[in-house]
Amino acid sequence: MKTYSVGSGAHVDICLNDGHVSPVHLLLSQDGRGRFHLFDRSDTGTFLWRDGQWLRTAHCEMALEDKLSLGGYVITVRQLFAQHPALNTFKNQPPEQGYYDLTQQKYAQERNPQTGEIR
Repeated sequence: MKTYSVGSGAHVDICLNDGHVSPVHLLLSQDGRGRFHLFDRSDTGTFLWRDGQWLRTAHCEMALEDKLSLGGYVITVRQLFAQHPALNTFKNQPPEQGYYDLTQQKYAQERNPQTGEIR
């Protein structure tokens, strides 16, 4: 599983320059099946937009188009990766309802339309 650190610190993989973002605000991993997992490491929280509301999350499974709120940012997973040119492998991918498999470099559509869960 590859894990990327996101925060305002100097040694993170994806740096967000905001005083309200913790030095290591969250970890974003992609498992062997291409699913993204968010692990909050902040004091102020990471919020996920689901079912028309912001939900504070400590750990969740996500897709590229899922919206996050951290510090002063409202950003998708795709936009997070766009912050780092070496990790921006999604720029030519169509908007999705599933996930993009970094390990296989291909898009896979597996989101349950009723629940929003990634299968």
